[in-house]
Amino acid sequence: MSEILERKIVSLKEMVSNLVSIVSDQIEKSFIALKDRNKELCKEIIEKDDYIDNYSMDLERECLETIATQNPKAEHLRIISAILFANIDLERMADHCVDIAEITLTIADEPLLKPLIDLPRMKDICIKMLVDSLKAFLNRDLKLARKSIDEDDKIDDLNDQIFRELLTYMLEDPRNIKRANALLQISQHYERIGDHATNLCERAIYAYEGVMIKTNPHKPRY
Repeated sequence: MSEILERKIVSLKEMVSNLVSIVSDQIEKSFIALKDRNKELCKEIIEKDDYIDNYSMDLERECLETIATQNPKAEHLRIISAILFANIDLERMADHCVDIAEITLTIADEPLLKPLIDLPRMKDICIKMLVDSLKAFLNRDLKLARKSIDEDDKIDDLNDQIFRELLTYMLEDPRNIKRANALLQISQHYERIGDHATNLCERAIYAYEGVMIKTNPHKPRY
């Protein structure tokens, strides 16, 4: 690998690491805003999305420029490709955080329907998967990548559990429908964030093994 290409790849890894940190913070704040019904924090999350979009476009541009000017081969090309596709997933994760903030604004003036027990668990797993996927990619730790992929099943199970519980609330009293539906939508957004984190782990495996895996090819990616 040429010295220029080596520097370029180091720079791209730094950029994607920074984006992971920003998106992790957005995921954390999205839950805090919900828990506290904090309108100002919701607005902060929404406003931050423009910065993330611009950062994501810069990262994409750097990836494509590196491919065009440095002509990377084999593993080096896969690494840049993995960063390019990870960038797309990270930008979409941030979009889901915006959606959660916007939903929270619709119920911010009302008390929470129920204590938040499973949603924070979903949020914590999403962040852990995201952080672990980055560690796996930077450290070539494919064992960690595969372990992190398995965590997505926990998110799916929690999402199903929340659906069943909130359905009960809606059936018991129609006045609960608005708040229950809001929590249900938020749960679905965290579930989709987990899907994107799974994609990142799959890309880490692809970068170093050259094999694209799909843990559940029938499960939609958003």
